[in-house]
Amino acid sequence: MGGRRPSSLSQVVGKAKKIQKDKRQLTLAISSKKPAKIASSSAKLVANSDFSIDNLAKATKLLGFVAKEVKKEKVLDYDSRKNLASKEWAKIKKSQKIDTSAAIDNIFVTSAAKAIRRRKK
Repeated sequence: MGGRRPSSLSQVVGKAKKIQKDKRQLTLAISSKKPAKIASSSAKLVANSDFSIDNLAKATKLLGFVAKEVKKEKVLDYDSRKNLASKEWAKIKKSQKIDTSAAIDNIFVTSAAKAIRRRKK
């Protein structure tokens, strides 16, 4: 599989002091290798992070585009889907004056590209 560099935790949930405890708990849960603890800690971390909630709200602006592309049922390779998603996100960012980092933009675009792949019937 491979080659994708994982996003740092700070890029996804931010650097606010109020979530430092949640970040530590997630790190400990990962070290313990217990899936239930990891899921619980990560959910709590995202829920307590204003940065994550804001980015989720921004990402929902791509839902209309994803739904439209899925209905077309075109067979496109990943790079074509990613290019389409990138152009759409650039339009949305410009028209609505959304400020995001390159790392967050990449997360949005790759997620949209994966979401619009053709499903087997």
